[in-house]
Amino acid sequence: MSHSKFESVAERLGDRIKRDGPGCLPAIHRLAREYRVSYVTMWKAVRLLADQGILAGRKGAGTLALDPEQPAGIQLSADRFAQQLESGVLDGKYPAGRPMPKFDYFIFNERVSRATVSGAFGRLSRRNMIYKQGKRWIAGPRPARSFRCAGGDQPVVLIVVPHAYDWYNMNIGGFMQPYISSFKNEFLRNGISLSLVQQEKPAAGTTQVVGGIDDVRALVRSLGDRYRGALMFGNAPDVREHRDWVAEMSPAGKVPAVYFDSAGQGGSCVRSSMGGNRRYFRMYLDEIGGVKLALEALAAAGHRTIGMPIMSIRGDWPQRRRALSQECAARMRPAITIVAADQDEPFWDIGIDTTDLDRFTKFNARFDEYVAKINRQRRETGGFRARGRRFIDHTPSMAGLLDAGVTALMSPNDAMAHEHYSWCRAAGIDVPGRLSIISFDNTPNAVVLPVSTIDFGFAQLGYIAAHIIIGDIPLRADREGGIPGACTLVDRGSVGRPVGKENSGSRNSVELRRMI
Repeated sequence: MSHSKFESVAERLGDRIKRDGPGCLPAIHRLAREYRVSYVTMWKAVRLLADQGILAGRKGAGTLALDPEQPAGIQLSADRFAQQLESGVLDGKYPAGRPMPKFDYFIFNERVSRATVSGAFGRLSRRNMIYKQGKRWIAGPRPARSFRCAGGDQPVVLIVVPHAYDWYNMNIGGFMQPYISSFKNEFLRNGISLSLVQQEKPAAGTTQVVGGIDDVRALVRSLGDRYRGALMFGNAPDVREHRDWVAEMSPAGKVPAVYFDSAGQGGSCVRSSMGGNRRYFRMYLDEIGGVKLALEALAAAGHRTIGMPIMSIRGDWPQRRRALSQECAARMRPAITIVAADQDEPFWDIGIDTTDLDRFTKFNARFDEYVAKINRQRRETGGFRARGRRFIDHTPSMAGLLDAGVTALMSPNDAMAHEHYSWCRAAGIDVPGRLSIISFDNTPNAVVLPVSTIDFGFAQLGYIAAHIIIGDIPLRADREGGIPGACTLVDRGSVGRPVGKENSGSRNSVELRRMI
């Protein structure tokens, strides 16, 4: 039986809701223009979806797409919702000093009543977690003091790095950019100046950056009350040397000293090792949490044999991450097997002293070069299918993973994931149809790559670091001053179910070989 016009429109709109998820839809007249139908036809389509329980609405509040997984009308109590909003302020979802979303945002997106939102805002206001400014609610406590110093001078926060070149590399590399951008923005917004110093004593005749503990100590004293704290960087520093620097950066524990352990290897640099300084904080990458999250995502999709190819030219950290992945995988139930592969072929060696964008460009050129070479031999070897086999022969490390029956790859970081994804495309292996890929870091450049990745929460940590020094929101650190990054999965569609019903062994290898 044929559908009427409004039923066809309702079906298309229903598919859109399933794809985009719950939320507030545009007004009916805008939907009518978008779908090129009359207002009456769209009204009937919306009415039909409302009768089916897919849409809900009320006068003056627009039309709401409901979540089919939750019963309609579910609400959070004001106390529970206030706790949820307070966590959002502390974690930077609702940045301190900026306007909170309007009530309708929470009504439509959080499925709560106006009374619940109003009650939660009232509770937060009494706890000084939000405040009223004109007609808008502002996130965070009401500013208790001006950040300007006597005489109108700007307060200063020092950024402490082993060497000035480290700061340069952190800014051009994608790994640290979310953290750096986040805390820079918060200081700029609050009128606080940042100044770079280095731990290494500069060579004679160079005066660009203050360096060495004696000169930095003199700088701190010269700043007087303008000095408000320090952000310290460095992977797994010597504990005694780090303690000496913390003592200088937080004299008598009067100002905060925040250490960002971007590799998660400075676990011994805690408060008890820093003389019990209560103004010392260690923010760190939660590598174990990130690895577990990646493994859980692959396990939930049905993968049991996972390949982890690494390139030794990148340093020691890929081996450490692979060893950690093997430990975590062995403890899962059912257990997951991590198949190791060392990518020592010249094919992968493009140099590491480049930006992510340069590396991506060079790898694309490298793949084009190999594919062009193989294409010249297509007539002799039987066309595209043989081309895929010949391409794989250039990379025995990846061919060995296929022979081992892996159904997914876990790349140590986004840069390597780009290389693995490009390899799959050149070899004719569909992602995720035949091979899934998951990665780590969620660097800004990785957004162009359709590979799912683990975000270690660096942007959130940068926000928290800034407000530790600003001192305007409560802190949630453990007894040793530790604050881990919150790991989240960024799903870009590269994780799917394994080929066939069997998830390991020769069957998957045969399936992968067959399609190339």
